Amino acid sequence: MPGYRISKMEKAGNLSSEALSKFNQGTKARAIADDYVLNTVFLATVLVLTAISQRFHIKSIRTGLLILSFLLLLFAITDLPCFSVFDFGRDRLEEAPGEPKVREQGLDRRIQTRLSMYNL
Repeated sequence: MPGYRISKMEKAGNLSSEALSKFNQGTKARAIADDYVLNTVFLATVLVLTAISQRFHIKSIRTGLLILSFLLLLFAITDLPCFSVFDFGRDRLEEAPGEPKVREQGLDRRIQTRLSMYNL
């Protein structure tokens, strides 16, 4: 029957779209967290290099380690404004509530294929 629609299939399609949207939000949040962790590792490296440089009595080695730690500190500080927390929420408004952003690979493609099979 062409006019017959299964309500559970429609609900499943809506839930799949919502799950896909949440998955994309989680992926984006993980990428932001990875950026913060990497920046934290750079800052920790600065502290370690500064502490190690104090152990050397040879002035050239001490100076070299301090210059290296200063360059890493400069990189970490200049990389900080590039994080998406400073975008003031512009990227949160990219997706419309009913239309999740779909990646072109893997699980997302399979979900979209199944949704299109049922004309949802």
